[in-house]
Amino acid sequence: MKKLLLGLLVLGFFATNVQADNFSSGNRIFTDIVAIGTDQYIAEDICEFLAKKEPSKDHRLPTARELAEFAQLHGGKVSERPKNGYFRVEGSDEYGSPDVFYYDGRNFDFRGKEIMKGKTLFSGSIPYDTDFPNNPKMVITLDLSNGWLGDGQRQWSFSTNAVVCMMRM
Repeated sequence: MKKLLLGLLVLGFFATNVQADNFSSGNRIFTDIVAIGTDQYIAEDICEFLAKKEPSKDHRLPTARELAEFAQLHGGKVSERPKNGYFRVEGSDEYGSPDVFYYDGRNFDFRGKEIMKGKTLFSGSIPYDTDFPNNPKMVITLDLSNGWLGDGQRQWSFSTNAVVCMMRM
């Protein structure tokens, strides 16, 4: 039953054909928005469902770094070294290995599609910081209303959550 509902949810949102934004990282691009108002667990399930449906596209949630790179298109800044005003992001890459970088969202101003304004995007990155060491209930999110990139709860299910997956081009 869960798979059927998940499939209907995904197909329903694909029918709207809302392109999240023209963002690519390496050989991957954002999908359309495939769901709104879910928690991160369901977001993972949706991307896994799409990966099984289209194996060559290898859908998955974006990493914390990919969300930060997306934020750069809207005024966010990323650095490999500490800088004044930047804070440390301790996420994970697509393979689950630690990925540490520094982020400054003070100049963030989302200029993308109207449907995305005010939404929060989930990553697949579990934070590796000292406050929540490998806490499976935490995940890194990007708030498109203010550029905040940081720890969020995986079980939070707000109407402002939007799901985009990264897929191979």
